[in-house]
Amino acid sequence: MSFLTVVVLVGVAVLVVVVGVVVSRLLPALSLHLPAAPGSTASGDVQPPGQLGAAASCERVDTDGDVQRCVIPADHPLLWGGITADKSLVFTMSVTTDGQIADTIRRWRAANIALCDGRMFVGIDASDSVRYANPHTRVQLSTEPFASRSGAQAFVWRSGLVC
Repeated sequence: MSFLTVVVLVGVAVLVVVVGVVVSRLLPALSLHLPAAPGSTASGDVQPPGQLGAAASCERVDTDGDVQRCVIPADHPLLWGGITADKSLVFTMSVTTDGQIADTIRRWRAANIALCDGRMFVGIDASDSVRYANPHTRVQLSTEPFASRSGAQAFVWRSGLVC
């Protein structure tokens, strides 16, 4: 073997080790929190969509873990500008069946509240509450009312709930 071949092989080995270390460090950060299969009780591990997962603290409110009550503190950047009248934001999040989420989206469409209605549904109702439903993950959430419709719209954009 020539010296050049040895150098190339050592370089490739070092590169493989470096890539392995980087990937092993990134994998925990890239882990997905997907909803459990229907009938499973592990759905309490579902993370809120968009930026809400990092912003909110959530707790199960039913024995099956299918409904969570989540709170974003009033001083969180997602709520800056008085969009909640300087109060914490509470929202409920649940994992539903395919039929339940389809029915929910149908009702929200009929109420004509949609901001976007495609691969997911996002709307603001008459009380200035945000409604979100994702038929692929079967996750839906509803917020308490915002101080105004424009505050609810700002929250939708800041939180990444846009379609």
